[in-house]
Amino acid sequence: PFCDTTWVNSSPSCNRVAPLHEYTVAPGQIGSFEFWITAPDTGSYNESYLPVMENKAWLDTPSANFNLDTQPYTWNQGSQALYEDSSKLKVIDQNNLKPNTRYYSVFEIKNTGSIIWQKNSSTPASLGTAAPRDHMSNLCDTTWSGCNRPALIHEYTISPGQTGSYEFWIKTPSSTGTFKETFNPLIEGLNWMGMKNIELNYTVKN
Repeated sequence: PFCDTTWVNSSPSCNRVAPLHEYTVAPGQIGSFEFWITAPDTGSYNESYLPVMENKAWLDTPSANFNLDTQPYTWNQGSQALYEDSSKLKVIDQNNLKPNTRYYSVFEIKNTGSIIWQKNSSTPASLGTAAPRDHMSNLCDTTWSGCNRPALIHEYTISPGQTGSYEFWIKTPSSTGTFKETFNPLIEGLNWMGMKNIELNYTVKN
């Protein structure tokens, strides 16, 4: 998947990367292979390379392994708040929530990647539960598409450099105590947006 047009046989095989960089490498000397790679759109890969004497034999040496991750979808978190309702007029203290009560949650998020996020798309920008991913949330509300998907991005499009938001209702559990819920942005059907998460720390009191 990292095949580049500069590779020895970039078409159609993509299995010969580069010739030895030096003209000759005598016994005891060190040689090198230098080459370009073209990263695919997204994903995590483990690439292994091994020297070969063409038409003779593969060299009996450990392969060179590279763990490569391509991630065009990156973000930074902005402000977050809980409100009494969707009018967003009254901010609620996250450490003083009532049991079995609905609140309106807003997470701001900046697109620091290279691709436009879209709401009305076959691969929309969404928010999912994380740590572990896709777990069923204790804050699940009837407005969620599933208890692992609170909301799509609020705006129709978020271009690179712009800030958007996830806005959704939560419903606190009936039990009291201090809790943490974790979320991660994702592009549905393509990829989660990195390893960092959005955390909602809250306390439910009678």
